[in-house]
Amino acid sequence: MVLFIHLYADLSSVRIAYLVLAHHQPHHLARLIERLKENGDVWIHIDRKTWSQYDWRFLATARYRVCVDHSYRVWWNHISQVQETLHLLKRAVRFTAYDYYVLLSGQDYPIQNMDWIRERLAEAAVEKRSFMDWHLIPNPNWTH
Repeated sequence: MVLFIHLYADLSSVRIAYLVLAHHQPHHLARLIERLKENGDVWIHIDRKTWSQYDWRFLATARYRVCVDHSYRVWWNHISQVQETLHLLKRAVRFTAYDYYVLLSGQDYPIQNMDWIRERLAEAAVEKRSFMDWHLIPNPNWTH
């Protein structure tokens, strides 16, 4: 079972969904949420394995819409991380159409000002630019 939390934000221009995969450090996660929520919607996955190990009560004190869902058990460096990421992404996509989906771990923290981040993403949205890159496999440009 996984707890999904969605924070509402006033999205005046570019629509940003921050997808956060967390499994420990609840105090850091609280700081991260406070930083992100004014700049977009925050979707959080907290691994059920760690739910009883930490005090996550702070999540109940803000304006959240909480969805409890059965999900994969998540292990580090395992396909379950990809499955949970896709599951969280699907939930956000079903909620509304965002211009950008930003994947973060619960240990991340933005080093740039949030206005700067929003401006860069707004500029990129006008140009319909993505910040992802992909390659066909095998790629002839790669060396062994």
